[in-house]
Amino acid sequence: MLGRGGDELLKQAAKEAEDLIDESIAASRNLTAEISPPILQEAGLNAGLQWLARRMADKHGLFVDLDMEEHQALSEPLRNLLFESVRELD
Repeated sequence: MLGRGGDELLKQAAKEAEDLIDESIAASRNLTAEISPPILQEAGLNAGLQWLARRMADKHGLFVDLDMEEHQALSEPLRNLLFESVRELD
């Protein structure tokens, strides 16, 4: 409603507020995905660690060679703990 008014200064302020809200939402989504990437929940620990290795290569230029074995299904808390422990090495 603010952006529809006739005052140009008010329109500009409304646009800036809307842009800040959009940036905040995007940052929140990115942070949520980094903390607990959907692939970790959907495909398991190995896929989550592969995602993390690709992220480290893209973000830091650090290439990680993963040597993982198939494992039994892990409980969600254990899977998250292991993922978070490896992520903290970043």
